[in-house]
Formats: sequence, structure tokens, C-alpha cells
Amino acid sequence: MPFLFGKHYTRAELMRHVGHLSQVGGVSLLEAADGPARGVRYLEFRSGSGFQFKVAVDRGMDVGYCEFRGQSLAWIPATALPAPWYFEQNAEFGWLRA
Repeated sequence: MPFLFGKHYTRAELMRHVGHLSQVGGVSLLEAADGPARGVRYLEFRSGSGFQFKVAVDRGMDVGYCEFRGQSLAWIPATALPAPWYFEQNAEFGWLRA
């Protein structure tokens, strides 16, 4: 039984208020189209409570962006979340660039 907006709802009650459950929350598969993250696939999770986060499928299931009610809970580096193929195995600090 989901707890949304301060109230417990049955599925039938919830469906009377929304057209599709994706309006309340869900999981979507996305792919970055440009920049250093081009080609990286993400799973975007959205809950009805305002908690949202993205998991980078191609970066070892790394949790990247994370927020609660619009406030960031994650630190994102200047390089954002580049694709894993930028990783430099032999460089001393190569992991910092990827």
C-alpha cells in the first residue's frame, strides 16, 4: 500500500487520481546523447515521495544524480559522469578523469 502525500492508498484509490502509475513513480531507461557521457545508459528511479536518483548501468551501477524534493543529495564532479571508456588504466590519476 503506497504512502503518498501523507495518506495510504490502495491501487484502486490511486488509479482514480492518476491516469497511469508512471505519474506517481517508476523506473525509466535513458541514454546520454552528447558530451563525455555520450552512450552511457542510466536507470532513472522516481518515487512518489520526491526521491529521485539515476544509476549509471555502464559504470558498474554507479549512483550518480540523486535528489530529494529538488535538493541534491549527491556530489557531482566537474567531469560529470563520463563514459567508462575514458578510464585510463596506466595513468596514476586516470580514475579521476573517468
